[in-house]
Order: sequence, then structure tokens, then C-alpha cells
Amino acid sequence: MVAGVVVLTLLLVAGRYGFHGDEFYFVVTGRHLQVAAPDNPMLVPYLAAGWYGLVSGHLWAFRVLPALAAGAYVLLGALMAREFSAAPRHQVAAAAAVAMTALTLAVGHLFSTTTFDMVTTAAAVWLFVRAMRSEPQRWTPWIAAGVLTGVAMEINILAAPLLVCCLLGVVICGVR
Repeated sequence: MVAGVVVLTLLLVAGRYGFHGDEFYFVVTGRHLQVAAPDNPMLVPYLAAGWYGLVSGHLWAFRVLPALAAGAYVLLGALMAREFSAAPRHQVAAAAAVAMTALTLAVGHLFSTTTFDMVTTAAAVWLFVRAMRSEPQRWTPWIAAGVLTGVAMEINILAAPLLVCCLLGVVICGVR
């Protein structure tokens, strides 16, 4: 429910201001086939160019995907709380806390790398936690976490160092 409120709120204000300069940069960069841009991997530019063409350049429609990504980020906050056996009311509180962070509200309305990086990296960490907690241990959750980390690295390379730090924490502290 909290994620839905975030998506709805972001969509209600999506057309109140014009395109951000980075959004046009991603649309234009994504129209040229290349391995990487000077400052980012290419998944977001390709997605921006394709989505821009699909919605015929309408600003409000262009910002639907970032709003959905922000909603998914909020949902992942609740799912992470659930992984640690939080009561349902605490899961809602976790979702509300994620929804009210500056990151969610500041970038949830822009088609940018940060918007998609936050949700893919959070999902990769969530899958990592699920893989750690799975009984009996299976390869499937680990493979899913690895694949999603690879996708996240096509948005921003910071997902890998974060998960390396998570693994390092497990090595140092052990599984709890």
C-alpha cells in the first residue's frame, strides 16, 4: 500500500516541470549503439531511448518507469523487514521509512541511473539475504542474486562493491 502511494504521488507531480537535462542526455546517448558512455554503462540510456520512443516523448508517461522503480524500492524495504521476521506493522513502518527518505523522493521522479540503481541494488541485496537464509542451501537464490547484481552493474558499477562488503561482513562475523 505504501509503495502504491509513492507511485501515485510521483505520477501526480510527474508533469509539473519539464525534462531534466540528464533525461535528454540518456535519450540521445541511448540512440547510439555503444558498449558504454564516458560516465555510465548503457542500460539506462538504452531504456530511456526506447521508452521515450514508445511513449512518443510525453513527459508524464516518460516518468512512469522511474515512479514504478521508486515504488519497487519501497516494497523492497518491506520485504527486507519481512526477511528478518518483522511483524506486519513493522514491515509497513519499514516501507514508510524508505518512502520518506530523501533518495526515494528526490530521484523517484527522474529517469536517471540513480533511480534504477537504487532499486536493482536493493533487490540484489534482498536476494543475497534470501540466499543466506535459505534452508537447505541451494544454488538458485545465489544465481538469482548474481544475475541481478550483473544487471545492476549495467546501470551503475557500485552494486558489486556493496555486495562484496556484504560477503566480507559474513566472512568476518559469520552467518547469524
